[in-house]
Formats: sequence, C-alpha cells, structure tokens
Amino acid sequence: MHAARRLLSRPLHVAHWKGPTRFTFPRSSSSSTLVRRESPPRTASATTQLVRHTHPSDPITLYNKQLEAITSGPSFGSGHTLDQVLRVCQQIKEMKLRPDLTTYNALLATYETFEMVEDALNTLEEMEMVGIMPNIVSYNSLLKVCAHDGDASMQYRLLEKMRASGTMPTAISYECLIKSMCNNMELERALDTLRDVRQQGFQPTLPTYDALLRVCIDCRESEMAFKLLKEAEMEHIGVAGFPRIYLEVMRVCAEDGLYQHVCYCWTKIFREHHFRPDQGLCLLVLGVAGDHGDPKLASEVIQHIGAHDYHFSEPHFAPLLQAFAVKGDLKNAFAILDIMRTYGIEPEKETAFPIYHAIRGDISAIDNAYYALEELRRENKTVDVVALNIIIHACAMVGDLNRAIATYRESAALGVTPDVNTYNAVLEACITAKKRDLGDVVVKEMKAAGISPNVATYAKMIALSCTQPVYDDAFKFLEEMKGYGIVPPEGTYIGLVKRLAMERDPRAHVALEEMELFGYKVEEGLREYVSTGGLTVYSAPEVGDGYGGAMVDVKEPLSSQKWKENGIEEWQMTGQQRRVGGEERRKDTRDGQGVRVEGQERRVANQTGWDVVGQYGERKSSGQQQSNRAPLV
Repeated sequence: MHAARRLLSRPLHVAHWKGPTRFTFPRSSSSSTLVRRESPPRTASATTQLVRHTHPSDPITLYNKQLEAITSGPSFGSGHTLDQVLRVCQQIKEMKLRPDLTTYNALLATYETFEMVEDALNTLEEMEMVGIMPNIVSYNSLLKVCAHDGDASMQYRLLEKMRASGTMPTAISYECLIKSMCNNMELERALDTLRDVRQQGFQPTLPTYDALLRVCIDCRESEMAFKLLKEAEMEHIGVAGFPRIYLEVMRVCAEDGLYQHVCYCWTKIFREHHFRPDQGLCLLVLGVAGDHGDPKLASEVIQHIGAHDYHFSEPHFAPLLQAFAVKGDLKNAFAILDIMRTYGIEPEKETAFPIYHAIRGDISAIDNAYYALEELRRENKTVDVVALNIIIHACAMVGDLNRAIATYRESAALGVTPDVNTYNAVLEACITAKKRDLGDVVVKEMKAAGISPNVATYAKMIALSCTQPVYDDAFKFLEEMKGYGIVPPEGTYIGLVKRLAMERDPRAHVALEEMELFGYKVEEGLREYVSTGGLTVYSAPEVGDGYGGAMVDVKEPLSSQKWKENGIEEWQMTGQQRRVGGEERRKDTRDGQGVRVEGQERRVANQTGWDVVGQYGERKSSGQQQSNRAPLV
C-alpha cells in the first residue's frame, strides 16, 4: 500500500518517536473543488503560534525553546539551520523525551522552508501514530510544502483531513492552495478559488496576489494583472513595499501598449515611491509614451535614465520626438534632433519618421512643419539637416515637386548644409514628377558640393530612368553600381523588371537571373508578371530605407574607382532586339533568328554578338552604340 494512502486511512498507533524518515508519495490529479462555502473560523486556533510552551517543569520545554530560537532566527533557511533543527530532534530522541505539538510544528516548519515534501508528510503520519492531533499551523505548513511541489491532489486530501478533524482553513491555507495552482499555471482555477475565498469572508494575503500576478505575467494576461494589482492595493496598504509587483505589472502592460496602466504604475514607481526601473523597462515605457503622444511621461523617463548614469542612445530620444510629433508639437520634435547631437548621438533618417507620419498627405501640415523650422532659425536655434530632409521627403510623397525644390533651395537660409539624403529626397520628388532632366541637375549639384552618391542615389536614378520613354540609362546606372562593387537593392531590380516586362523587353529575364545570382528570391508573382507582359497584378514587398533606396553607403569615394564598360555593354540592344508581340524571342536585325530563355542559360543568335550565357559577369555584346551619359561621379 502506498504511503499516501497509509497517511489518510491507517489507524493511529501510539509508538515512541523515531524521528523523520523518507517515503515516496505518488501524485494524482484532483477534480474536486478545494474551497467549500463555510464560515471563517474566529477562534484562537486559527492564529495559533508556531511554538506553544508546555509547563516549565516539562523537560521538552527547553528543547522547544531551542527550536523556536532556530526557526524564528534571521538566518533560518540557510543550510546549517536544517542541521541544527535535526540535531535538537536527535537530542530529544536520545533523551527519550516525548515530543509535543510544538516540537512537530517546528519540524514541519523546517521541512516547509526547505521544501522537503516527503519528510513533512512522514512527520504528519508520525504525529497521528503518537496521538498528537495536528492544528491549523501544522496543516498550513503541510499545505505550503505541497504548494512548492505543485501537488494539488495531496493538498486536497489534506484539506479534507482538516475538515474531518474540525480544523477550519484560514486565509493562509487558501494562499497555499492558490500558490500550488499558480505553480501549475492553472490561472483560471486559481482565480475561481480567489473568488470563492472572498465569498467566504477571507481577505486574500499579499503573497496570494503576488503568486497570481506572477502567473498572469507569465501568461501575458496584462489586463488581469493590472486588475489584481488594484485589488491588492485596496486590501493591503503595504503593497507599496513590494516594488517588484509594480515593476513587473508595468512591464507586461508596456509590452501590450496599455497606456493608462503604464501611466498608473509609473506614477507609483517614479513619483511616489522612487523605485528604480531598469533600462529595458524604461525603453518599453518610452515606446508607450511615444505611441500615445505623452512627452511629459517620456521626459520623466529620460530624466530617470540620466539621473542613474545610464548611457543615452538613439532609442531613448526617438520616442520623445515621436511623442511631440503625435501631439502635434513639431517645433519641439525638430528640436530633439539637435539635442541628440549635443549628446553625441547622430539622428538617423528613421528617427524623424514620426514627423513624416504627422504631416504626410497634408500640404498645410507640411507648410506648418517648414514654418516651425523657420521659427527655430529666428530663435537662433540649430535646424538639423534631418529635419529639412523629412520635409522634402513629405513634399515628394504628395507629388509636389515645386515645394520639394523650394524647400531644398531654402537650406542656406535655414543654416543647413545638405547631405546625400537631402539630394536623395529631391530625387524622390523628381521620380514622382517623372522629371529626368531635373534629376540630372540635382546630381550635378551634388557633385559640385563634393558629396558622393550612395546606394540610394543610384537606386533613385535607376527608378527615375524607368519613368522615361527611353530607359536605357537605367542599365548604365545599374552597371555603374556593380562596377563599384555594390550589390543593387532588391527593390531596384523589381522596379526595373516591371518596367521591362511592360515593354516586353527580353532583358527582363537578364535582370531576373541577376537577382537570383545576388541571392534575391524571385517570387512566382514576378515571373508571371514578366511572362504576361505586365498584365497581371504584382505588389512588390516593401524594401529600402524610407526614402526609396537602400541603407548602405559607398565606403570608398566613387571618384577613385573606374566604371566597368564591359558590364554596360550587356544591356545595350536595339529596339528590334526587344520582345515584340509577346513572343519569347529576341528579333535579330538580319534574319530574325532568336533565342528562348530557359533556366540559367540564354542561347543568343551569333549575329547579335551574344554568346552562350552562364555565370554572371560572362555576358558580352558588341556592335551597339554607347551612350554619352557621364557616370554620377
């Protein structure tokens, strides 16, 4: 017969105390409700002390006092205290003294502290054997030790045994039950038990709430966690002494973007109790403040970060800028960019995106943003180049080329020196307006200013070329990029392929092959778009840097590198060589012989000067007239 069954069913036997022994107890699931509807006990037994001294003349009293000193001492719980308790018990055994209830309760408290489940249950069995009836302190220690092990089945049996003996559960008893459920991640059952406990007239303990909050956080139940926190505050004034509760609840609420809950917890943590959140939690709160346009909260978080010598970086200031932008305070949003530079932090293009989202699609909002820059200038404050760039970009996105150019021309009046992203933003406006000649002027001015193009510049010139009836210069820019050792962005290839497909230009297949050679995945939708001559719908995945290009700058000045002419020749073809009437062949200028595109090889008629094409870089063509367009640098 298993020891657990002996515990619950065997008759009591009086015997000499033998000290603790160890058994193995099987586990089984419980399907019964742990809380019965009953009146809470109001007798002294519900609050019995751990040690109740017998008559002073009783020899066991001296040993009980020793046990009390150990179990109530500040070091109780450390490894040596277990040995001390067992040593006293051994002395009692050697003296052949009869232990009483206080002796057993001290031993049970020790086993509960050290999570020794089997020894605790053994001790209960021995108490019954020697005729000592456990009290509420005994049962609560047993319920606690079973909670550590998550043994709800044994807790249920102990609860039934308590009721059978006339011992009524207390709030501590139910705390143990709920802790066990929380250890087993049984949140719904634990919440049901909490409700039943309240209906019985008990006040749930603070550790009960702590256990429930912990499992709510683990289960990402942020709304329930905040609700329980508020309940704990109402029932326990001392909840403020547990800052971890506020910190963890605020963390899970911030992860779920619950603004009101985060504000409440931050007020408790920062303004009232002056706790110290870690930097990761501060970043989460900053994100919530930015999303909901609360610059006051964001400022307090940054103040806290600075007061505790945390290292500032772009992710700290970006939410503050976002908070001002969402609130509509563009002047202060722009000012944050200069403040970042005073801390040695260079603003990124993405830092100013919240400003763009606040003004995009609205000409009056764009003008107001520009007026904010003028106001900063009049106040002798620095206007950051990122601020100017984002306004030009917003003009480009609404298709207002004149405003984009006018804003760019006012850079000197604002005290701003344009950078490569300024020119790229103007090129974006040229693309929208399909003004290739103006794009050439922008590139010329960029060269005159001594600014080298980056990948985004090339990508935009290719896109701008594709807006023209004659788009062959797109290939020259593409080969110029590759000549400098730059991998063209995926979006550049997709845009070029779509333009070629619409013209039924067989060079679309060359571009697809190059995409694969550079490691880009060619989607079936794009292949179908090419095969149908642009008659199907294909939406390219979003790529680039928000200004329509890629993120990588050319590390080496482009003027120091050579333009690879051989690569350019590959793309040069006459109009007769393009796809005509949907046929998958290239017409030859002499006798109409052509080639089909199959896999990674294209066999081209000898008359065109093309050979069998295999690996990238081996394709050559001849006999075509070169363009007189100069490279970007």
